[in-house]
Amino acid sequence: MAVLAALDKANAFFISRLQTQTALYALEGASDKIELAQVLPQQTATVYEHDYAMGLDCRLAVRLIAQRVPEKVAVERRRKALAKGRKKGRTPSARHLALLDWTIFVTNVPAVRLTALQVMAFYRLRWQIELVFKLWKSCAKLDHVGTWRTERVLCILYAKLIGLVIFHWLVAPERLVNDRELSYPKAFRRWQAVIPQLITALMKSPRALATVCYTLAADFRRYALKNRRRKSPSTYQIVLALEATLPLA
Repeated sequence: MAVLAALDKANAFFISRLQTQTALYALEGASDKIELAQVLPQQTATVYEHDYAMGLDCRLAVRLIAQRVPEKVAVERRRKALAKGRKKGRTPSARHLALLDWTIFVTNVPAVRLTALQVMAFYRLRWQIELVFKLWKSCAKLDHVGTWRTERVLCILYAKLIGLVIFHWLVAPERLVNDRELSYPKAFRRWQAVIPQLITALMKSPRALATVCYTLAADFRRYALKNRRRKSPSTYQIVLALEATLPLA
């Protein structure tokens, strides 16, 4: 809550999932707490949007956007909540279980800048950051170190970080090829395969190094593209769809 208030005070925008225990109030008038578990079941539309004041103390003005999930999804959410509760020796409240019928967001982005559907789509894009971290951990083994001296561990860590910087610098121009996206895991495997050649070329001459880099870029375009999706849209397709609906500046 304090982080969101600080962002708003700095004139920065945020989109966040609502922590269901967070207090909500009307922007003006009555000071009674709004109970979403009573408000949402009365809605007939799939998407509910309303302005509220959030937080017991700071009363931060936010847009609340709630999207009703399919019944199958809601049932699975409740099953997991009950299982987690049993594991921790407690029972989820009826209020918490009822709110699992909805995916609820709060944001300070004005409606004139992003519609409710655009807010929900933008929130999905955060996963791209997680994918980069996953690449560093799973492919580059950034979190794997041996029981060595501190100096050796630091040398290995810095070498991996330098390698990742070079890798991202090389793949940046190839992220989109003829409307197809680059797969970072596939590209990383190609990168790992040519590291011995890069080291040899680096010691040989700038021209040799350039030749290896050009060949690697061609390999990215040929072997490291994402498979075409027929069902769920990719991040790039989501962004293109959003771009078509954004208001002109």
